[in-house]
Amino acid sequence: MNTPHTLPFRSTQRGVVLISAILILVIASLLALSMFKGFGIQELIAGNMREKQRALQSAEAAEQNGEIWLTSLGNVLSNSVDCSTLALTVTSSAATPYICQKPVALMDDALNVATVPWTVGGAEVGFSVAPSASVTVSTSGGADTYYQLPRFYIGLVSSTAVQALYRIDAWNYGGTKSTVAVVESNYVVTCTTCSLGL
Repeated sequence: MNTPHTLPFRSTQRGVVLISAILILVIASLLALSMFKGFGIQELIAGNMREKQRALQSAEAAEQNGEIWLTSLGNVLSNSVDCSTLALTVTSSAATPYICQKPVALMDDALNVATVPWTVGGAEVGFSVAPSASVTVSTSGGADTYYQLPRFYIGLVSSTAVQALYRIDAWNYGGTKSTVAVVESNYVVTCTTCSLGL
């Protein structure tokens, strides 16, 4: 009687190949999942950077709007108010920009300029401006929207008979309240009568 001749090592190899294939498949799946998760995080970072850039650019546009307003005829000496006792009627509801002759001592969070909006008695300080007609505002967010219109605040730092130094602060949000940018500039205006009596 003939019996088939089998080698004992072949039967054990078949089990090892199956286990090795399963382990390689599991490792490849884990690597693919971690790659996709990394791509998702990078996409979120890119989106946040885009919103921060949008906030910065609109804040800079508001700052430039304040500088242009200062250089317009008659505005250096007009709309000056004592902001240490700023009334609520000349804050966010002001129809035209104004110049604060004294610092806003009562400003909420005055020691932290990065905390916006800057408020006095709960009312937001500064003047809203739309840098272009295509600015869409929505507090609920959305594609290409801003949380609010950009604002600027003009403060008189010092003045002489022929020169006035102003500080212009501007800020805005991107699509959400968590993406905010604050910019500041010092702006000198030369005029024939600049002494405003600080």
